[in-house]
Amino acid sequence: HAFPSCSVTRSGSMTFGVEAVRALGNSPAVRLGWDSEHRRIGVAAAAKGEAGALALRTQMTSGGKDTGSRSVFARAFLLYHGILPTENNRFRLDEVEMGVFALELDSPLPKKSYTKRTSPEGAPNRADSGIEP
Repeated sequence: HAFPSCSVTRSGSMTFGVEAVRALGNSPAVRLGWDSEHRRIGVAAAAKGEAGALALRTQMTSGGKDTGSRSVFARAFLLYHGILPTENNRFRLDEVEMGVFALELDSPLPKKSYTKRTSPEGAPNRADSGIEP
């Protein structure tokens, strides 16, 4: 994505894409807030050890390379506010004031569609297996 985005999963993980990490100044931690009126999760950069800060974890490829994304396990925050999702979604992060970003829970980004393909030998691939991507 060419814009800041964040995935929120049913397990309570929040993953910030490369552009979101840049927008947050490559911060080592974030603070989260909840705007119940607009159903938005607020995100701001924070220092490790700062009150209310959640440390960001580096996302790695299976080969050990940094993907540029960062994640935080925010299940307790999501449960506390009654907003733990029932499905995984990605959201656009919009800057709502200087250094504070928000994702609107009622506006998830469209999910990627997967094309059904077969291997050259005609064997089914993952899209044919019935396993959800």
